[in-house]
Amino acid sequence: MKRAATRSRTAPSANLSLEDLPKELLVLILSKVPSGDLLLRVSCASRRLALASEIVFQELCASRRWRPPRRPRGREAETKIFKWRRLYFTKACSISEQNISEQHNSTSIGPILM
Repeated sequence: MKRAATRSRTAPSANLSLEDLPKELLVLILSKVPSGDLLLRVSCASRRLALASEIVFQELCASRRWRPPRRPRGREAETKIFKWRRLYFTKACSISEQNISEQHNSTSIGPILM
């Protein structure tokens, strides 16, 4: 009888997933995930992960002093949820495009004289 009781106590811990963690711990774990993976993979996996990653995106945007618009327009005005993820995606992608074009311009090879 005692063996059956100990088995039942240890069995549920084997099925632990990210969905079962407390929100604070989940946010702490997600803050260690690279922002690209968090943006494209993790936050799309489930609504709970998306809500927890929203806190991480808010912290990332605040560290860069990015703020969402006070009066969103168009599609952004319709949905107020996940505004920090959308802001991070918009700003981070525009910065990476600028860096790529600057690197391309600085490393371009001029005419070669023979």
